[in-house]
Amino acid sequence: MSQANLVTVDYYQWLYDYSCWARDRVLAQVAKLDHDAYIASRALDYGSIRGTLVHWLARDAIWLDRWQGRPDSQISETDLPTFDALLICA
Repeated sequence: MSQANLVTVDYYQWLYDYSCWARDRVLAQVAKLDHDAYIASRALDYGSIRGTLVHWLARDAIWLDRWQGRPDSQISETDLPTFDALLICA
């Protein structure tokens, strides 16, 4: 299959649906952690589970902003200090 065949509305709908499915599975597992484990320093690219999830959410928000012709959102860990705060935005 050529790449030209992949760039369709159906492909992007499938990609979005898969991303939501994966996100929901990750969030269900993280919901089992207490706050200290959620914010604990870890050997991860973004320093903690919270940092990783905030990065993930911020990147999704930026892509949505760009598709809608808006300025990039600026989301940081200070904006989402708890898992519950992140869930409201996710």
